[in-house]
Amino acid sequence: MLERVCRHARSFEVIHFHTDGLHLPVVQRRQLGRIAPEKGVERAVAIARRSESPLKIAAKIDRADQDYFNSRIARLIDGSEVDFIGEITEVEKTRFLGEAIALLFPIDWPEPFGLTIPRARGLSRKRCRERFEQRFQVAQMSQAYCNVYELARQQTCPVMS
Repeated sequence: MLERVCRHARSFEVIHFHTDGLHLPVVQRRQLGRIAPEKGVERAVAIARRSESPLKIAAKIDRADQDYFNSRIARLIDGSEVDFIGEITEVEKTRFLGEAIALLFPIDWPEPFGLTIPRARGLSRKRCRERFEQRFQVAQMSQAYCNVYELARQQTCPVMS
């Protein structure tokens, strides 16, 4: 079965998970997420410093990563060039990303599919906003699933036949 799925994988469309862009409004570099070695916070600080741009970091610190924060990240925060805000709410994330001139995302692991990049795209320039609306709105995601289910129902889906 897996071989049949792999052979026909290109015939399926990608269905992007939705993020509600309707409440997103259309300075400085920002990083959003959680503090962990694989999230690339140290690299984000280096990038910001090389570009002589201030960096604001909004991130939660899980208990398992507190030692990493204390030993590697805290010393990089000076409150002016590098500012650590801490964990923020969903509403605050919209404003945080909307006011940024760039989002730094220098992760060191294969991100399965986070929502930070689509959300940031939804807040960026008009062209990116249009692509965001084409890919990540609830209506588009729902229609894409309906299309796949209809193929399966009609037994025209290559894997189902």
